[in-house]
Amino acid sequence: MDVQEILYAVEWFFIAYLAVYSTFLFASIVSGSLALYEMHQRKWYKVDDLGPIDIPVSVLVPAHNEELSILKTVESLVALEYATYEIIVVDDGSSDQTAAKLIKEYGLEITRMQMQETLPCQPIRFVYTGTVRGVEVTLIMKENGGKADSLNAGINVSRYPYFLCMDADSVLQTDSLTEIVKPVMAHENVVACGGLIRIINGALMRDGKIVEYRIPYHLLVGTQMLEYDRSFLGSRLFLNRFNGNLIISGAFGLFQKKAVLQVGGYATDSLGEDMELVMKLHSYFRQNKKPYTIEYVPQAVCWTQVPTTVKDIFGQRRRWHIGLIQCLNKYWKMWMSFDYGVLGWFSYPYYLFYEYLAPIIEVAGVFVTLFTLVLNVINMTYMVWFFLIYFFFGIFMSISAFLARVYSQNVYVSRRDIVRVCVMAVVEVFFTRFIVLAARISALFRFRKKKFEWGSIARMQTPGKEE
Repeated sequence: MDVQEILYAVEWFFIAYLAVYSTFLFASIVSGSLALYEMHQRKWYKVDDLGPIDIPVSVLVPAHNEELSILKTVESLVALEYATYEIIVVDDGSSDQTAAKLIKEYGLEITRMQMQETLPCQPIRFVYTGTVRGVEVTLIMKENGGKADSLNAGINVSRYPYFLCMDADSVLQTDSLTEIVKPVMAHENVVACGGLIRIINGALMRDGKIVEYRIPYHLLVGTQMLEYDRSFLGSRLFLNRFNGNLIISGAFGLFQKKAVLQVGGYATDSLGEDMELVMKLHSYFRQNKKPYTIEYVPQAVCWTQVPTTVKDIFGQRRRWHIGLIQCLNKYWKMWMSFDYGVLGWFSYPYYLFYEYLAPIIEVAGVFVTLFTLVLNVINMTYMVWFFLIYFFFGIFMSISAFLARVYSQNVYVSRRDIVRVCVMAVVEVFFTRFIVLAARISALFRFRKKKFEWGSIARMQTPGKEE
């Protein structure tokens, strides 16, 4: 086989790679849209048959230097329409006024509290408690150990059989906790549930309800909105049909505390602690042949801030990709293993080829394509049309996922909003996607050099207001 034949074969592999991804994207969007229609028609969970929601939940909020957003987050939690729950804020060695603001605003008082569990975590310095509008609020001040360490500390202090983890820069709707608990009421053996993450930039929330919403004006924010819609309302709903989700976003997830304790809690040595815990739960229950399900609930909505600069997007996506690499490497035994069912022969390969190895394959594909064109091995006109069709198909899928979400959640959008979304879809394909690609390539180099750090992104005190 000569060089030209090798290049020709590689080029066809790249074409097949993109074709498979496009097929999966199309299938997931169609499947997700059908699932959203079922939910919209109230056929997903028989709400009337569930009875009163009476599962006590501990809401854990790890926080590090979150003075700008922590009060808004706690206010949204206090406003939840739920019978029995507690709020536990874990101040992870903040150097700002995160803890001081909570103590002053809610009149929290120092107390002595014994640990309920014994997951490893950094030493706890102080514990403050108080009651805010009938809801017990606990503030844990501990030495810095990272998000996973803070969640372990929160689990140790929590009193209830289920816990909800969320980010300190996120806010919940009044019905979010009720919605995410419904699968636990409807089905047996549910050990975890993930919710829908939506972008609060451009939205105004008051008393746990969205009172004003518009499509973000900021192009980078808008492109991330489309990406979130495509992920949370496409692939996750599709994989949910087969109990095949490997990720529950760390910004909003409900877990059975007993199950998490059985697997040893959150791993403190991973930048993807949320994905690591889900994969660990899958592995534990599969290996021990215990029945379980991990659900995804798009009706449970969490609103979060997203980066607004190229620098912050780059840093965030690099960290996400390093975390994904760590998790896939750690649980490599899932690969094509029939013991793991759909996880082994579908979910894991998907994340391996279309997430982990995607930057290598995509960059190599571009260089090989250019090389084959120089050598006149492949028809240039054909390749140009192929890539144009691929990119515009991606644009179409992004807009379709957005419209499916708009329909299912009864969101009003104007014609001007639709035009803006179309523009953002083009910007995402031809600009934001390359930022993410560069971040993933950087993550591969940092992973090899073992350079792992969380980093941070700029926060806004009023994220719903766009300047």
